[in-house]
Amino acid sequence: MSNIHKQKVPEENDRLGRVISDREAFGPMFEPRTPNRFLVHIKDERTGKVIIPHFLIKYIDRPRYSVHADKKRIWHPLRMRVYESIVPTNIYFNMLRASVFTVTVEELGPVADVVGCWVLPKCRFSSLCPRALDWASDCDPLEVWAEIEWTEVIVKDGDSEFTICR
Repeated sequence: MSNIHKQKVPEENDRLGRVISDREAFGPMFEPRTPNRFLVHIKDERTGKVIIPHFLIKYIDRPRYSVHADKKRIWHPLRMRVYESIVPTNIYFNMLRASVFTVTVEELGPVADVVGCWVLPKCRFSSLCPRALDWASDCDPLEVWAEIEWTEVIVKDGDSEFTICR
């Protein structure tokens, strides 16, 4: 008479023949955020006046850092690209005279709903680099590249809010 040893069947085999739910099969609903859905509001801290209208801001970094050799985080300035417009005028000069301002970035979902928001209070421009005037240019719109120095970011996500200091 031979000894028949029952082998332990892996738990995965316990699922054979069982119908699993859609959520388990396909995971939760997922749609990635896209880099082209955002609004940036830049207002003077003292007066509350808009320095740059949101529709002229073409590009802005998200807060970022690198780790130094001593394991210390080195936070980078935010880079931003702004179109200069005929109306409203003097965008570049508004940036030149700006002192301390607040940057609010709203990341948007597919139906223009705000899915994330972060605020940088007490910011300053650390550099402004406008495109040169050139009568022989290829007619690309004028832009100003800027770097923004910041000290903290306030992240608002649904019902929660937290602050990250540099």
